[in-house]
Amino acid sequence: MICHNMFKTILGFENPFNLLILFGIKNIILEKKETWKFPKAFWVANTVELFERAAYYGVFIVITLYLSRILGFGDIEAATIAGVFQAMLYFLPTFAGAYADKIGFRKSLMLAFLLLTLGYAGMGILPTMFESSGLVEYGEKTVFNGLDKSAAKYAIIPVMVLIILGGSFIKSVITGTVAKETTKENRARGYSIFYAMVNIGAFSGKTIVKPLREAMGNEGLIWISYFSAGATLLGLIVVFLFFKSKHRAGEGKKLSEILDGLFRVLLKLQANFTNNNNYRFLDGAAPNVCNDAKICTSFGR
Repeated sequence: MICHNMFKTILGFENPFNLLILFGIKNIILEKKETWKFPKAFWVANTVELFERAAYYGVFIVITLYLSRILGFGDIEAATIAGVFQAMLYFLPTFAGAYADKIGFRKSLMLAFLLLTLGYAGMGILPTMFESSGLVEYGEKTVFNGLDKSAAKYAIIPVMVLIILGGSFIKSVITGTVAKETTKENRARGYSIFYAMVNIGAFSGKTIVKPLREAMGNEGLIWISYFSAGATLLGLIVVFLFFKSKHRAGEGKKLSEILDGLFRVLLKLQANFTNNNNYRFLDGAAPNVCNDAKICTSFGR
């Protein structure tokens, strides 16, 4: 009775159990707020992911047109190069991710965006060099003066290799950053934000293509490369200035340790693919492999 009167007098509660209910509601609210708290590195990584996706889809959606109408490749050649380009972007991240663990995510992101900037800029500069040498004339229509029959057009291959290498680091490091910078409570929301950034970036990259082509014709296919180079350069600057992570586990590993870890990942991947309970599509598009604790790793975007 004394305790009851004390709660009633001091806190204004007729029933002391109302206080317990209030505390319970408060804890639920605080827990919900907590799931929205992410480290700075998480937000930086997702921001530059948006830039990278915009750059990639701006170029990739017209890559076969670029190869055929700008450089003079035949339809089969253009499709083959574009197919290999896409395949390598999904094959190499496993190996790039292993090396990223050794040198650290910040250095990996800076290397990735540097390679991407050089690669996309190269896709813009190379046609300009061909035009200055008289091999081709660009405008609304392209007039080939020998470029379509010249081996010089294959100079685009090493340029595209730069984009492949940069992209392979991005795919592994960004998803790895999301995993490292989230907790069990907010990991699902963290990946939801990540995929939202992917979709926003992809949409913006694809959207910029049409007005450029309509305004400039085939020459717009060249300027799209400069748009992508600018986006990845901005990503490089953002990473350099703002990306700092407290999670540095795995940095400085020996090559033998990296190869051993890679081998274990491949074995685990094979085991997970044979177990339907561990293989799923988190967003309906990107395949993910999940361990026994139901923590999933993305293998595509």
